Amino acid sequence: KAARKRKGGGILYEMSSKEGADWLKQPDVLKVFTKCYDAKATVRGATYPFFADFVPVAFQAQDFDERRKVEEDSGLPRYALDDIRWMKPVGKREQNQKVATLKIFFSSPVVAN
Repeated sequence: KAARKRKGGGILYEMSSKEGADWLKQPDVLKVFTKCYDAKATVRGATYPFFADFVPVAFQAQDFDERRKVEEDSGLPRYALDDIRWMKPVGKREQNQKVATLKIFFSSPVVAN
């Protein structure tokens, strides 16, 4: 629908529909889209954080396949999880720590609730 240059040099894209925005957020589409810009360019959308306590530290938070598995096992739509990261850096854990807190970023407020 529209593109506006922001004060900090970024570009704000306003999509004409939710479907269009959802389409653009798909990893394969986003990869092609970002190739049109500087290699350091990033794309950010609104995210909705959620904290999950007592998650086994064996969980691979940065593994894309693990995210898809969590979505599937939880009955969430594909790409509902925008990002997952540990609250505390892995290197700062206690030696025998078994569980930790995850910060999960959802792509939709509906799914986050």
